[in-house]
Amino acid sequence: MLRDHVFGQCVNHEAMRHTASALERARKRFEQIGDTASARFCTHVAAEEAGHDKLALLDLDAMGLPGSELVARFVPRHTQRVVQLLVDYSKQDNPCGIFGYGYAVERLSLLISKEMVEAVRSLAPPGVEIARCLKVHSNAGAEVEHVQDMVKFVAQLDAGAKRRVCDAVYQTVQTIMDDRTNGEDRLALDTLLDSWNWEPFVGVQRERLSASQPFQ
Repeated sequence: MLRDHVFGQCVNHEAMRHTASALERARKRFEQIGDTASARFCTHVAAEEAGHDKLALLDLDAMGLPGSELVARFVPRHTQRVVQLLVDYSKQDNPCGIFGYGYAVERLSLLISKEMVEAVRSLAPPGVEIARCLKVHSNAGAEVEHVQDMVKFVAQLDAGAKRRVCDAVYQTVQTIMDDRTNGEDRLALDTLLDSWNWEPFVGVQRERLSASQPFQ
């Protein structure tokens, strides 16, 4: 189960590290076409998501892994396909599909319960926090409010924009669920961890971790 969590944080980091640039690209495009409300909402979402990729790195470090090196050497191909949607939506003439992508990802995160988060936490020794990122992106974190905000915002869009948002939701979920390369991605991660002779939590500095803003 711990390797599942490592895999999940690699996925999270890859997905989240593109969020800020995609939202900024979409914001600029919305301003160009005179949609100031959508531009402001992009700025709002970017502020909410800022730094979340670093939470994934903290959790990887906490498990005794070199987080930055791991995510540089292992990038799940499935996640790359999902992220490409985000990038593509942000480059469209009217990039409102980015809102459908955001809704789909955050709505699926609500399937992660507080109990699931606590089950992951229980895998770590006392005082070691490994579920910062997972909690934030679960129904125990801020995702519920984020989804509600997205629904309220999209409800104000015109019919054409709503259609594009709905199309993006469908395409994003379809791509997320199409995990045909997931087994190969997992094998690649396992091979890398085995080559490092990874032993969970070995060498972890408890004092440093306790100061890394653990969630309570």
